[in-house]
Parts: sequence; C-alpha cells; structure tokens
Amino acid sequence: MKEYPILFSGEMVRAILEGRKTQTRRVIKPQPIMMDSGTWYPSDVPGDGKNKTGLHYANENHMRKGLPFDFCPYGQPGDRLWVRETAKLRTITATSWKVSSFDLHYKADDGLVIFNNRAGRYAPYKRIGFTPSIHMPRWASRITLEIVNIRVERVQEISISDMVAEGIQDLREKMSGVPCVINRFQVLWNSINAKRGYGWETNPWCWCITFKIIEEKK
Repeated sequence: MKEYPILFSGEMVRAILEGRKTQTRRVIKPQPIMMDSGTWYPSDVPGDGKNKTGLHYANENHMRKGLPFDFCPYGQPGDRLWVRETAKLRTITATSWKVSSFDLHYKADDGLVIFNNRAGRYAPYKRIGFTPSIHMPRWASRITLEIVNIRVERVQEISISDMVAEGIQDLREKMSGVPCVINRFQVLWNSINAKRGYGWETNPWCWCITFKIIEEKK
C-alpha cells in the first residue's frame, strides 16, 4: 500500500465530509493519442517515433481495459490518498525557536481542528493567512481516502449517477425535471480544467477514481 497526495477544493472537501462525494475524475497527462495506424498509445511519442512507455493498444476498448495502474499517478486500488486543502495555521509559541501548540483552520469549514505537538508555556499567537492546498504537508491533512476502483474513460461518458457521486447534488425534482446536475458538473469541470486546455468540449481521457473515506481527524 502506498499513499499519494490529492487536491480538492473547499466545495468538494465538504461533499466528502458529508458523504456525498465518492468519485473524482482527473485528466490523464499526457493524453492518450492515436497514431495513423489506428493504434492507441497511453503517452506522447518522442521524436524517434517510439512510445515512451512501450505500451500500445489496438483500439479504445483495449486501452480502457488494459491501461496499467502503474501509469496512474494517483495509485491503484488499495492505495490511499491524503487530501490537500486550503488551510490557515495559527501558532502559539513558547519561545522564538519552539512551538508549544498550534491551531489549524480549514477554509472549507468554520471550525478549528486542534493539534497539540508539545506542552509548553503559552505566549501571544501569530496569525498566518490561508495557504494554498498545494502546499499542505502530510501532517496537516485531516482526510485520508482509500482507492476502491480505477477505470479509464472520456469525461463526457460520465453518467448522471456518477455526477452525483462526484458530489454534484441532483436538483432535478426541484427544477421541474430539468437535469441541472449535468450543467453543474460541466461548470465545475471547466472551472478546474478549461484553463489548462482540458475543458468539457475537448472531452479528455480521465482517470475515474472511486474511493471511500477511512480517516477524518476531528
């Protein structure tokens, strides 16, 4: 079993904590490509015309079933993901070189999760602004997930039920039967991926990761 970091927005962190999110889709980088011969490759082909990984598949279905998990940067079933999210650290120092205690405030919620690493004399605290999720260290993560399943598909192949599993609330009954969950997922997807060139319209290949929460620090 291995552990890998994974980033989630505040909205998606709340969905995980509420038990509404059990899936995430991440763009495969680099995207699989199809050569003139009709053969699919799971990575870019360098100047010498040889595939970087040596892997190739006869067709799309072959690729979906055969893409190896060791090509996935998020691990494989049974591995764990520790969630990185935006947080603020408030330190209370006993001396200039020793931290007696500190509070970790997660932007996704209003509460403070307390971590005490040493006993010591309390002194005036110093507030630090929110730090982007990409910089969160392992010790500060409050959510650990276990990968249940991984598969490969294009983002536009997602079903309504999988959109709901992605944390999108199904409001169709409140909207006179209009499947607004589709629009909401598209907006969410584009807000994260469009600026990187992987918008909904480009229909990129994705890792579809199903997970379950196994640890939540209170």
